[in-house]
Amino acid sequence: MAPPTLPAEAELRALAGRFATAERRIRVLLGRAPGGDRRKLLEEAIGILHEMRAEARQAAAAVEGCYEVTAVAVAALTGRSAATGARAADLGRSLAHKLDRGALRAEEGARKAFATVTPDTLAERSQDSVTARIDRAGRRQPLGSEADMLTRTIGRSAVSRATADSLGRDGLVEISAHGSRNPICAPLEGIVIPASGALPPYHARCAHVATPAGVEVDELVGAMEAAACPTPIGGVAPGVFGVG
Repeated sequence: MAPPTLPAEAELRALAGRFATAERRIRVLLGRAPGGDRRKLLEEAIGILHEMRAEARQAAAAVEGCYEVTAVAVAALTGRSAATGARAADLGRSLAHKLDRGALRAEEGARKAFATVTPDTLAERSQDSVTARIDRAGRRQPLGSEADMLTRTIGRSAVSRATADSLGRDGLVEISAHGSRNPICAPLEGIVIPASGALPPYHARCAHVATPAGVEVDELVGAMEAAACPTPIGGVAPGVFGVG
């Protein structure tokens, strides 16, 4: 069983895709540096990273949109009032800060990489030029992978948080199930807990999400689609926006 794909996360998935595209463009530019105009190529790479920093500043709105679509969907399914919590803004600021910090870290690496790259060191410098973060194990996480992890994880947080906030502290949520083998979250699949309890995601890239107790993920997806693209009065909805 595949993890759920949630329409509310569409803008976040698109955002991650733009970071992945930026990473590919910078790697191509660096590949031309050993025999090309290093300064000009670096300027182009830095320009791309500045574009990504601008994208990062818009990330908060994508998270808040994810929260709002989920809240409206949960309200439609349960008859409760849609939550408008400040926690969505907190999640949005967190994502924006982390993406911006990653782009800035990559800019520092790119300046060194373009100045020192040779045909023999191209593979190594290519990694340096797009590294957004070095994890605790010393592994370098490139722009695209880092943005994918952050948007997936924080997007699920926004969905679960909006669900719980809409239900209120006396509400109950159910943890989605998709046959996970991860020892952290597999034991939690399908359990019902208070909305005030520990919500998914439970680790980076965790695909679990909280739904109102008794509501299947497919039902939540349908309600999200309706909330994201409502049918106008006297007309037909032009279609639900795509999911990356």
